[in-house]
Amino acid sequence: MLARHYPDLIARNVANLRWKKCLVRQVALARVAAPTWAPGCPGCEDFAFCYPHNR
Repeated sequence: MLARHYPDLIARNVANLRWKKCLVRQVALARVAAPTWAPGCPGCEDFAFCYPHNR
């Protein structure tokens, strides 16, 4: 679905981020704000993997 409808978004995910993280980062960049984590990320089992500096 993403490849079909949002090819530019896929092209911007050069770091191969998880899509939730990539989408939140793209919204932050569009708002000229510092990227942060998505809602629900702090409770996720992979939070330390995605955000190792926030442990």
